Amino acid sequence: MKAQKIFQIFIFFIAGVLIFPSFLFANSFNQLIEQKQILKNQFGIATLECFPFTKEIGFTEHQIPLIEKCLQGVTALKEALAQVGHTDYKEVGISNRFLKTAGFHTILIDWKASSSELVRFLSHRLNTEEQLEFLNKVRLLKKKIAGKGIVKEFYCSKEISNTDCLAGYKNLVAVRIPPTTKRTGWHEIMITHSSSSSDKPNKLILGFNELPAEMENRILKDPYETWKPKKKMYEAIQEKYGKAFKEKLQLENLICAAEITLRECKQGAVNLLKASQSTEFRMRYWGKVTLNRHNTFIEDDFNAQIRFDLPAEEIIEHFSRKAIKTQAAENTTLAVKLEKQTKN
Repeated sequence: MKAQKIFQIFIFFIAGVLIFPSFLFANSFNQLIEQKQILKNQFGIATLECFPFTKEIGFTEHQIPLIEKCLQGVTALKEALAQVGHTDYKEVGISNRFLKTAGFHTILIDWKASSSELVRFLSHRLNTEEQLEFLNKVRLLKKKIAGKGIVKEFYCSKEISNTDCLAGYKNLVAVRIPPTTKRTGWHEIMITHSSSSSDKPNKLILGFNELPAEMENRILKDPYETWKPKKKMYEAIQEKYGKAFKEKLQLENLICAAEITLRECKQGAVNLLKASQSTEFRMRYWGKVTLNRHNTFIEDDFNAQIRFDLPAEEIIEHFSRKAIKTQAAENTTLAVKLEKQTKN
């Protein structure tokens, strides 16, 4: 199963100290960094993520409660691990639910769970023989899938359980590929809770409980034909607005999230172009902007997410708190120092 990220807490934690320099926020942030280091040093937790699959955040300021909830979850986890007689877990996500995923070393825990609830969850695990039996099943299924020549890279999202992943592989094994098809055009298949559009042209996302016939229909589609409408949209946006974005904002990358339609993407681009008429808006760095359905927040001094239907005047107002270019350089230096402190 594919590991998706390495040692991180959301980038907004670093940016947040600079955006929201209040005592309350800074105190929660500092405590979180401290607890994270304890988990790593005492219990071998190499990766800690806060609400890794949360898609609907809202605005920048709505991230603060997530940090406080994450701190609560991390604190309870530390207490629970001290009572559990093993340190099998290497990757932990603070979330809204309990889940064991990606094998036997990765878990999601409910941020509001008590330490006693966490102890029960952490203590309930398969023995070594049962783990090996499960892994052998996965290995055999993956070997059969690879033999079909469907795709070179396939894996399960960490949003689904080990059991659901196994079910997804079984359905994929049952897919019948015509003998005349040497290899599909897909480079990557991800199995998750449900099928959806992808953010890359040669990546196919399948639901673990899709029928083999449904998977087959989607696999046999030409990736180029599937991606062609979005490709044309990007080309049209680049042709119409690319020069203005480059000249006014020095924008390096405009991305439309897979969840929004072509029309919504164009609407977001128009709103961003209107916002770029503001001198104050242009005083910020704009490395990458992602247009999406739910969120408008500052990722860091260079990158941002913007809700596609947010009017230009609201975009300008919201990002007025984003560091101007001279301050961004100072913030980068401070962030480097903070990162070094967390490693020491």
